[in-house]
Amino acid sequence: MQALEYYLNKHSLGEQTKDLFRLADREEDLSINTVKTNFYYWATDNVADFNKLMLLLPDELSKKIFHLARVWTRRMIEGLQPEMIIAEGFKAYDEIAVLFPQKLQEESSGFVRSLTTPEGLMVLGYKRNQGSIIGKEKIISAINTMVSTAKN
Repeated sequence: MQALEYYLNKHSLGEQTKDLFRLADREEDLSINTVKTNFYYWATDNVADFNKLMLLLPDELSKKIFHLARVWTRRMIEGLQPEMIIAEGFKAYDEIAVLFPQKLQEESSGFVRSLTTPEGLMVLGYKRNQGSIIGKEKIISAINTMVSTAKN
């Protein structure tokens, strides 16, 4: 893609994510140094529709989709070797956390969850409701802390 999806299209989560990074004075990181993907590679309008789709599929295929999403996402992370992963929502964070059973540190507050792997990869997840990011000030603080840790 020519640019991150959030700069090519306008939708609620994308606009709020851009605002979040602007407020954290990290918009350049978002626009230049970011790879965005979904954990599951099926396009649906929302999680509820994805769950409905999974229920319509044969059980074996549904299990395979969940398994392969983990395999592919882990391979992508290993190939890209990011310093940090930001999960847009606790559900996404939980899916990524499963990929890293060994954690040096894991924290959880009302709005933010984070972990650090033995290899130094930092993962941050934040609370949201549909397209609304909740607790932006705490998330901004967590992003800035993780970025400063990554640069040291």
